Amino acid sequence: VASDGEWQVRGDNLFLNYWNNPEATKEAFTEDGFYKTGDIVQMGPDGYIKIVDRKKGIMVLDTGKNVPAAKIESLFSVSRYVDIVFPIADDRPFVGALVVPKFDVFIELFDKEGIPYDKSKLVFFGEGAARMCIGVGEDFIQNEKLKKLVDEDIQLANRELEEYERIKKYVIINRKFTEATGEMTPTLKVKRNIIMKNFEKEINELFKR
Repeated sequence: VASDGEWQVRGDNLFLNYWNNPEATKEAFTEDGFYKTGDIVQMGPDGYIKIVDRKKGIMVLDTGKNVPAAKIESLFSVSRYVDIVFPIADDRPFVGALVVPKFDVFIELFDKEGIPYDKSKLVFFGEGAARMCIGVGEDFIQNEKLKKLVDEDIQLANRELEEYERIKKYVIINRKFTEATGEMTPTLKVKRNIIMKNFEKEINELFKR
């Protein structure tokens, strides 16, 4: 395991080089012949290796600490109130995030408890059982109950992270990332550069000193 956490391997069962492509070979192997897998791993106390992210998915704080985006994102896969967390850490002093709540969950909760919100601002996508809310008004995300429940989920996830990996500041946004806005691929993977550009103002506010 390299100093940056990348899993590097060497053995008789490994290919020696790329056919007629010395540049690719040089990039793929270390000087002493180890193949760079591109996987970021953690070595457990039992000696087993756990893959936590791809190297391309690693964010690097201005302190030099490596923060795996996938590790943070995966903690919200079972979140009750948070739909998407988009962590930001490259060249930053701490981890910040854009947070998309589970709009449909909060619509049901607000309606059940009689909490008012501007229904004319709701944006839906899909039909029938696949219909989902993808956008809400500012009044919706400023609701104190929503902010409290979202924060509880974030703090719960933070307990599973190293101190430097924890989300220190975040902003709740009022729409989902979509393919239509260019922020998602057809296979629902986020396009980080596009999101960073589209939410530049919110991100700058997060890290304002």
